[in-house]
Amino acid sequence: EISSAKLPDNKNNNVILSNSFVGHRLHGDTVYMNGFYNGSTTSCHRARIPCPFPYTKNTASSYTLNSKQATYSINGDDFRQVFYAHSVLNRVFVTEIYVDGESVTLESHQGKPSTDLTIISCSNEVISTDERFGEVTVFAGQIKNPETEDSPVLKGFLHFRASFQKN
Repeated sequence: EISSAKLPDNKNNNVILSNSFVGHRLHGDTVYMNGFYNGSTTSCHRARIPCPFPYTKNTASSYTLNSKQATYSINGDDFRQVFYAHSVLNRVFVTEIYVDGESVTLESHQGKPSTDLTIISCSNEVISTDERFGEVTVFAGQIKNPETEDSPVLKGFLHFRASFQKN
């Protein structure tokens, strides 16, 4: 387990969480998905997916990477936010927020709209409220430019689970 009271000065040194299908540089504005590319021939590159995960805006006292459990936590006096890419359901990225106080304020890290894809379905739509999983939303997009004229237009789906628990 590695903990720090502050984030690195260079955002490129932030932790990357991945399960080999979906990955996210924490505190960044992008998610990448395995096999999801945009652009033709020599301009082909990984398609940038705007980050759909909310982050707590409350003041954090520490940031913790637990490599044994493959989790990352943002810890405050009255909250704890945990991120992980699900190890079995590889299209699922989870953030859990535990609140000890009255509330937390969330902020978006989506950044600029992606020039690589067209959004088909946005993460504002709840697709499940099953008690076992919390609220599950889906992000779906399709690339704008396939690699060749004969290549299919790829569609990508990312399921996102937000769980809020008051202690």
